[in-house]
Parts: sequence; structure tokens; C-alpha cells
Amino acid sequence: MGLSQIDMLSLMPGEQGTLQVCGPLVLESDESLNDDAFFAVVRQDDLVAVGHGGTRTSSTGVRWKILAVDPNGGEFQTGPAVASVTITLRKENPAGLETLSWVQPVRILPEPVDPPSGPPPDFAALASEVVPTQGGQLNKQSIASSLAIEAGPTHTWRHQLELLRTPDSG
Repeated sequence: MGLSQIDMLSLMPGEQGTLQVCGPLVLESDESLNDDAFFAVVRQDDLVAVGHGGTRTSSTGVRWKILAVDPNGGEFQTGPAVASVTITLRKENPAGLETLSWVQPVRILPEPVDPPSGPPPDFAALASEVVPTQGGQLNKQSIASSLAIEAGPTHTWRHQLELLRTPDSG
């Protein structure tokens, strides 16, 4: 499974309502991606910015960057926010698709900064809890996943996975 996190979220000076969202991406050997397979949503209070973007490869690996825009031109502030990113990966041997998505608390910086140097993080070492993996065969079903982070005195999380019958294509 590919892994990623947001490692920089910043205001774009002179572009009200626009945020730059960035992070590293670690792929498995049987995974690849299209440059337009990234989607981000950032929420700060009542403001919501949405965007899609692409990748660039550097000497330290794959990085992605998304410009997320509030269509109402809302004025984001430096400080805490919550962000969600979804990446669609192509799987090989056998052919398929994988959706990597996550929600994380973030801090909006006043302006973009250079990305961290060096190799991407060892995501396996960052795991504080691993939820058992489930799998199986789909028979006229789709699979839906919901992952939520809710703000309050502390952040709480919830995950739900459902198999749904699909209409008979007959």
C-alpha cells in the first residue's frame, strides 16, 4: 500500500483563498500513478478549499503538490486546520486500482517553504497503531470507506468500511 502525509500547508501570498498542500509519497513496486490523480480538501472553521494536483520526482523520491482554492475567496489564517487527501494509484500484477486517502490535523503556514530534505519518512516506523487488514472477493459489490477526524478539545477519529450491492448489470 502506498503511503503519504501532508508535510506542508501554506497560504499563497497574493492569492486570497488559495492554499498550497504538499507531501511525500512512498509507492510499492507494483504501484504507479497519473499526475492528476490527487484531490485535497482543507477546512478551517467555515472555510473550505478544494483542489487537485500532480507530482514531481526529485532525488529524494516522489512529492505531490496541490493548489486548493476556496471558491468564495475566503481568507484563511495561519494556524490549525483539518485536511484530507485522496490519491488513486494504478496496481499491476494483477491490474487494479487503489485509493489512498487520509485525514489529518494540519497547521497553515504564512507562505510556502522548501520541502524537508532527505528521503521520505519511514511511514511504517510512524505507525502508532495498526488496524487489522481485511480483504475478500467482491461479488456484484462496491466497497466504500469513510475516515473522519473531528475537532474539539482533542481530535477524534472514526473509520467505517462497507460492502454495498451494485445494481444487476444483467
